[in-house]
Amino acid sequence: MIKDILIPEKIGNYYLIAQRIIGFEITKNKISATQIYVTGKLQTSIEKYIEEYFSNENDIAASIKNILNKTDKFNQIKVAFPSYLTIYKELTFPFTDIDKIKSVLEFEIESALPFPIEESVSDFIILNKDSKNKQTTVLVAIARKKDVQDLLKHFQNAGVNVDSVIVDILGIYGLYKAIHKFQNYKQGTILLNIEFNLINIAYLQNGQLKLIRSLNHGIYNVAKKISDEIKMGVDETTELIFRYGLEHTKENSNYNNAITKAISDLLSEIQFTLNSFQTLLPDFQEIKKIILIGHVVDIKDLCKLINNKLNTDCEILNINSVIESKNFKIKKRNFPNACITSLAIAYPSAIAENFNLLQKELALTNSSLLKKQLLVSLVLFLSVFIILISFSINQIKKLRNEVNSSKNEILTVLKKTFEISNPSTLKNLQLTIQEASTKINEEQAIWFAFSQTARFSFLKYLQELSSLIDSKAIGLDLKKLTITPDIITLEGEVKDFKGLEILENSLSESKLFSHISVPQETKFTIKITLNKNNEEAL
Repeated sequence: MIKDILIPEKIGNYYLIAQRIIGFEITKNKISATQIYVTGKLQTSIEKYIEEYFSNENDIAASIKNILNKTDKFNQIKVAFPSYLTIYKELTFPFTDIDKIKSVLEFEIESALPFPIEESVSDFIILNKDSKNKQTTVLVAIARKKDVQDLLKHFQNAGVNVDSVIVDILGIYGLYKAIHKFQNYKQGTILLNIEFNLINIAYLQNGQLKLIRSLNHGIYNVAKKISDEIKMGVDETTELIFRYGLEHTKENSNYNNAITKAISDLLSEIQFTLNSFQTLLPDFQEIKKIILIGHVVDIKDLCKLINNKLNTDCEILNINSVIESKNFKIKKRNFPNACITSLAIAYPSAIAENFNLLQKELALTNSSLLKKQLLVSLVLFLSVFIILISFSINQIKKLRNEVNSSKNEILTVLKKTFEISNPSTLKNLQLTIQEASTKINEEQAIWFAFSQTARFSFLKYLQELSSLIDSKAIGLDLKKLTITPDIITLEGEVKDFKGLEILENSLSESKLFSHISVPQETKFTIKITLNKNNEEAL
């Protein structure tokens, strides 16, 4: 998706892009999936829970497809990895840099593995980070690479890419820590996850995960013991367990004895494991609470029996416990408690969010993503550059058209206003402007004669002409009179040469005129040069 390439999915614990995540849990004969929608600061909407049963491994891929056909469009798929196939090791490092921890992790765990490090995949969760003393305590989970690949092949056969593989009990621990009512509980606590074919036991001290143990049997083994005792099929016996729980039924007294004994045997094994925790930890904190998780929470009176048998307060972690926290909401109220594990896998808790047994494979994906990001960045840069160049060319073209339009408009106005008719001049705006400037200067010279400073002097010249010329006597028809600062031009005609002679003589008598051009025809143009030195003579 383009937004995955251009925009980070989240910053810290805040999701910039909302994510729809599907968590998968595969048990002995069933696949469970919970769909959640995460926005902002881990605001989580629990949207769907889907179950699919299968009879053999070959049907798992088809069951996965069936589940995904019932979900909405998703962004991520996370899968639970069974805890009983996982090795755990707690390590403390004399630094707090996470990348540095990752770089030395394999060297620290290699000696603890019963198989070559090359055949392993691992990751860790942070148990405690002491910035003051610069120490980090982590819990490392190690699995055989083949076991992870066997899990992934079902999704590959279904044509689905898996984004994360998370150890089931670590996912549950992360969800437990996100539930508001458990966050401040610091006494010794057991997370007891009983499923059909396994039991996960996690010991918490001061709210921090310390030990994990897995027992490779669960309710299925209880049902098998009961079915052998009462001579009934395992499936029917399982149905009886979930229908009646530990209640004694009048109809089947054999069932009553068998379930009491089978459950007691199971709890005895759990008690043995809890006792071993005390020997492993010198600072062991007494267990005050057992949090019951998994499909068994719906078995009637089981929590009460645990309380009595193990002499420890028992509490159920069910869907109601989850949605009581303010950062969770649920679309419908009929979600089964069986969804807890797959919900825990899907939920991006602060503890298990960055845990992923696919780290090495994801490193390749991230490398590919980086290449895509660089390629997209280059394409975007070139696109922006091309857009800017195209925009600039377009703007220059528009400006050029505007200049040409304005130039033609100016030429039209100048041609009309100043009566410029020379085609070669009109082809060049500069020449046209010069021609117009010349005509403006000529007009200015004419109008200057009537300016405030020169008006009185030229009136004297007009008065002189009026007094010297007897227009009626000589039959003068004056067509045009032009006055400039230096010359007066008369254009007109007289009735005969006698009148022309009289006009010439009359003008010659004036001391204001220094030179008069002598006309040769009765239709004349006379230029009179002004004698400015004698202006004061009148």
